[in-house]
Amino acid sequence: FFPRHVALAVAVLCALARTSLQEAAADPKPEADASPKAEASADAFQFSGGPPHFGFHDVPHGGFGGSLHDPRSLAASHHVSGSEHSHCALLIPGHGKSSHFDHAFGGFNAIHGGDDVTCITFASVDAAFAKARDLLGLPRPEKTDNAEQRAELGAVLLETTRIIASEYHLPKDVIVNGLPLIDTHKTIIGTVCSDFTRPAPCKVERYRTVSGRCNNLDNPHWGSSLSTFKRFLLPEYEDGLDKPKVTSKHGQPLPSPRMVSAHVHRDEGLHDHAITIMAVAWGQAIDHDMTLTAETKRSSLPVFREFGLKDMMPLKLTEPSAGCIRPNDEVFCFDAGDNRVNEQLVLAVVHTLFMREHNRIVTELAKVNPHWDDEKLYQEGRHIVAAIIQHITYNEFLPMILGKDMMTKHGLILQKHGYFDGYDPKVDASVSAQFITATFRFGHSLLPSTIERWSPNHKYIASQRLSEMLRQPYDLYKGGWCDQYIMGLCNQVAQAMDDAVTQEVTNHLFQETNKKFGMDLASINMQRAREHGVPYYNDFREFCGLPRIHSWSDLGGWMANKTVHRYSDVYGHPDDIDLWSGGVSERPLPGSMVGPTFSCLMGLTFKDLRFGDRFWYENAGYPSSFSPHQLEEIRKIKLSRIICDNSDDIKKIQVYTMVLPDHDM
Repeated sequence: FFPRHVALAVAVLCALARTSLQEAAADPKPEADASPKAEASADAFQFSGGPPHFGFHDVPHGGFGGSLHDPRSLAASHHVSGSEHSHCALLIPGHGKSSHFDHAFGGFNAIHGGDDVTCITFASVDAAFAKARDLLGLPRPEKTDNAEQRAELGAVLLETTRIIASEYHLPKDVIVNGLPLIDTHKTIIGTVCSDFTRPAPCKVERYRTVSGRCNNLDNPHWGSSLSTFKRFLLPEYEDGLDKPKVTSKHGQPLPSPRMVSAHVHRDEGLHDHAITIMAVAWGQAIDHDMTLTAETKRSSLPVFREFGLKDMMPLKLTEPSAGCIRPNDEVFCFDAGDNRVNEQLVLAVVHTLFMREHNRIVTELAKVNPHWDDEKLYQEGRHIVAAIIQHITYNEFLPMILGKDMMTKHGLILQKHGYFDGYDPKVDASVSAQFITATFRFGHSLLPSTIERWSPNHKYIASQRLSEMLRQPYDLYKGGWCDQYIMGLCNQVAQAMDDAVTQEVTNHLFQETNKKFGMDLASINMQRAREHGVPYYNDFREFCGLPRIHSWSDLGGWMANKTVHRYSDVYGHPDDIDLWSGGVSERPLPGSMVGPTFSCLMGLTFKDLRFGDRFWYENAGYPSSFSPHQLEEIRKIKLSRIICDNSDDIKKIQVYTMVLPDHDM
């Protein structure tokens, strides 16, 4: 999966004038000052991430009609002279090695016998691409803007990079900083990319597409499903391509994620003073909404109406065991727009609430608009629910997580009246690799060891181990229990935001029946980030304008002393600390639940999600915009209102359900 993810990033970007043959990084944020331009001169040039001109002649690249040919025949077939096509695509000073491709095509070293510089020729790039294509296969694109086909092309481009790196014996710094500077428009790749990445036209419409495509009319794939995660910093791979990190920055083996988890992220059972499990459930729900998009067309099953209860989600009848631990063939999990709905029972509760809210809104719309057909009713209901989710996230969830200062700094404070005028089509609302692998996994520190049920009268009933409820949402079949879990979410306090993680997910995650142990969520977080090439905790501190940690004593003001001591036991240097581990271990900022590094990265992400969303619910002047009156009604909505409208028997609940009843936001 992960190499294909890397490859897909390459494929999407290969239509640009300067295209990476390996995974390309998004430009860092301006305030980080982390994007120095490469410098070139007649004598030498340095690789530092920018696209300098190396004195290339503008060699015309003939059209190949989308077909692939043996590179040896390109010059003769398309009237490009051998000397032109073997012109240097990239000069590497002080490297002095050449490939057999160059000797075959009369490249720089073959002609001049130079030992001080390596010339990677356009012809050798073509030859490497042809070799990769023959190895992996590359079908002709059947239609435009097909993400799966782009992924296949991306895999070929990644293999092309691997071949070039091997043939030229390229070091990691050249792979990362040099190869992205090759102008692939002068190779076969430029033409092939255009066949695979032709964008389908976008229309300005009232409703979002299901995939999120065409949100940005100039860059239709930004933020859409089956597209790539952007990056704030260049990736860190062991080989510069796609191998997970195993070696520290100082040449020592990195500790295994399991070792870090067991030694640093112990289960110490400390509780927060006010935050409820509802905040944890909400965070997971919106995380899944941003990092995986799907919808089912299956209608709800009305069987629960026999018991006088509101609808539950449809049963998962297709591939019923996928993502689900079934005690027998007669029991089914739930089906929803996201296939992780059964991952936690509390997550299934949130899905249920908003499925019911959608249906409730559609029912009311049908009463006042009897002339609307089913599709119009569905789309308008979906449009309103999306606005409600945005409003609750920025009005209730984020202020509690980030605090007022960070909300203000990143432009996340909602309008009290009128419209928001901050939409910027130059802002890419895609989420970043570090956000999905580390930053927004902060909530794993908040997970409790048990999940509680409470009565509608706010009285504790019972609890069950968290590990026994993962991928097993069957309690929701029982009459009245959905309400009891909703009440539990609003009354049970979360664990403290710190380096501790319950062993229910570090030793018993997805534990199978009759087994003593399951998986380790903390280990998975760190290993996933390494496989995604996410840089280290210290790198993101520097990116966020925080001082870099040079010694263990430097960490003392940012983390608890016991945590610093544990880090020194397992890591060779502070530079090696994994981003997720360091982020959850920081002391929270005043008025915030997270520390400065995660506050920075989370703030930047949610800023882009607001400023880069053409369908943002506060925007004016678009077909998707709400009227002033409609907008005022949306601003009145709180999660507590959703619960009261869509539960079976809950009559009274606190206004802000993500904090305990005796606390205010």
